[in-house]
Amino acid sequence: MNPQRLSVQIKCPFFKDLYPTFDLIIRDFLSAVKNLVSFDLSDHMIVNLYFSYMFCMINSIPTSNTKDRIFVCVDFSEGPLYTNYVIQSLQAFNHAHIVIQRQLTDQTDIYISDFHSMLVTVPQVIWLDPPTAQDWSGLADIILNIKQTRLQHLFPDYDWSD
Repeated sequence: MNPQRLSVQIKCPFFKDLYPTFDLIIRDFLSAVKNLVSFDLSDHMIVNLYFSYMFCMINSIPTSNTKDRIFVCVDFSEGPLYTNYVIQSLQAFNHAHIVIQRQLTDQTDIYISDFHSMLVTVPQVIWLDPPTAQDWSGLADIILNIKQTRLQHLFPDYDWSD
């Protein structure tokens, strides 16, 4: 993999962090295209292609077809109305390859609740009150860490140095 690194700097860590597999595929493809003699692509064209391919993949490839999905179990003792509120908020991140669960399973990566459970072995996010911006940021950090770890396992031979 890693033919020759893409010399154009695409400064958008958001997409690289949230969709690391898509980023990897697009960068490697654009590197190969840029190195072909039959193409004379400017840096501006490469950046435009990157975003075009990224948006195309985000909108075309369903979460169910990706291997970097993050399974999030939402389980609040406040009852179904509050649980549904948190689930609806999480669904705004649907394109981040998040799969929302109402019960803990073997696939669960993150457990979100208003209480700590000794039975849960995955990272737990405890929100005693409606989540604040800091709470959402903490959840995003956990999601990104899990994605990075999963990415290392999916592509163990890939050189991740920039």
